[in-house]
Amino acid sequence: MFADRLLIVPSMLCLMGPVYWHSLGGYPPFQTEGAEMTVREQITRGYYRFIPSKWDKISEQAKDLVKKLLVVDPKTRLTIEEALQHPWIQDEQMKDTAFKIMYPNGAPSEADQPSTSRKRPREDKDDEEQPGKRKPGPPPTAAK
Repeated sequence: MFADRLLIVPSMLCLMGPVYWHSLGGYPPFQTEGAEMTVREQITRGYYRFIPSKWDKISEQAKDLVKKLLVVDPKTRLTIEEALQHPWIQDEQMKDTAFKIMYPNGAPSEADQPSTSRKRPREDKDDEEQPGKRKPGPPPTAAK
């Protein structure tokens, strides 16, 4: 399925829970230090713990989305459509805050937008004289 020109498959969506967790909480959801379980066991069992001092300023809606994206069973985990319709993602105040963080100097101009061309930009575009394509080398010599 396509969401904003990005191919998202269900197995990739399970990565969004840890990405949101780390972005919002500032630390990974699965711990190596002081944990009684291995990271693999934490992931497969869906074990994580919100540290209150890290999450006390995070909205309940944001926490709800993260929890629903960390569900182990892909059949009950949110789909991309459900995640995009989650109240936290749709919240106008959250969108405004995210925009201000991403673009502290205002909206980017057309020139700031990434190119959709597959060609690599020329590194020497400021030069007046652009070299043409390579000239062919000398013709091969005949074998004796």
